[in-house]
Amino acid sequence: MTPRFALLMMVCLFAVTARTQRAGSSRSSTFLALPVVFHTPESGWGFGGSAFCNFRLNQADKSGPFSQISLGAAYTLKRQYMFYVPYELYWDGRKNHLGGEVGFYYYTYDFFGVGRTMEEGVREPFATHLARLRATYLRQLAPNLFGGLRWWFERYDMAETAEGGVLAGGSVPGGNGSTTSGPGLVALYDSRDNVYSATQGTYLELVYHNQSALWGSNFLYDRYRFDFRKYWPLKKSVMAINVFGDFLSGAVPFTQMAAVGGAKRMRGYYEGRYRDKNLVLFQAEYRFPIWKILGGTVFGSSANLGEHISDLAVNRTKVAAGCGLRLMLNPVNRLSLRFDMAFGQNSDAFYFTVNEAF
Repeated sequence: MTPRFALLMMVCLFAVTARTQRAGSSRSSTFLALPVVFHTPESGWGFGGSAFCNFRLNQADKSGPFSQISLGAAYTLKRQYMFYVPYELYWDGRKNHLGGEVGFYYYTYDFFGVGRTMEEGVREPFATHLARLRATYLRQLAPNLFGGLRWWFERYDMAETAEGGVLAGGSVPGGNGSTTSGPGLVALYDSRDNVYSATQGTYLELVYHNQSALWGSNFLYDRYRFDFRKYWPLKKSVMAINVFGDFLSGAVPFTQMAAVGGAKRMRGYYEGRYRDKNLVLFQAEYRFPIWKILGGTVFGSSANLGEHISDLAVNRTKVAAGCGLRLMLNPVNRLSLRFDMAFGQNSDAFYFTVNEAF
């Protein structure tokens, strides 16, 4: 995506969302529908539509967060397609929360290897059909403390791999496709003032996740994950940090390995550019107002990956940094449009999406 195209998109989206903001400011819900035109290294030019709805399941309940459902569909000139419905539902204040995603995708990606092969110049294209179902139910146990269950199902059917390549050779787990399915246990402490765009508070999620034939998976492995976020209000600005760890043991397909890149973790790298069984990542972001509903941000991140925890060597640290703009769509529930540009080591990327990265 060129900077000129990025600027054009921001002007068009500002015009549409500014009108939506004025219409929705008196209501306790926001609905936004947009035609989508985008370009990324992974997809080329893409066209489609997206709709976002923030609402309360019970209009009389003003104590809990807003629920949010998104619907998106797109087609790209690389003949990719995607249909996805992420959702976050809250009821009885915040005593109950059901969140997750349903999606069907046809992707073409570049594979860069796993582990130390990522440093040896491996890069080959592959195409895959992906069906995804994710659901997490959380119940409030005490003020700011939640516990619950998670189920993740993902099926990758490889449609095409490079002839004579690493994936076709069968040496990479999941190179010929994979089905992963299984339950998880989730513990969450969350004192944030807003679940979509926090200005203060603490978030700590601990997860244990199992995949095995008992649950319909053709790979057997365990995942242990933590996600810590902290927010400090600084007058009208916000300082935010995120420390994330992902640790896997067993036979893990490459599509499920801990990875960096994309719109949420380690912006500035091609999604999945680095993959391994263990990951520790740090992100920091400073968010500040610019003018009325327009805000800005600067951010930086670093990550270490390794097959074993002892392999998380400092001399293999990956770093990235960037800046962005935020367009507030609804100040009541803090729904915002996000545009980021980020730069990694010999890498750069641009992002258009809704809500903060963390």
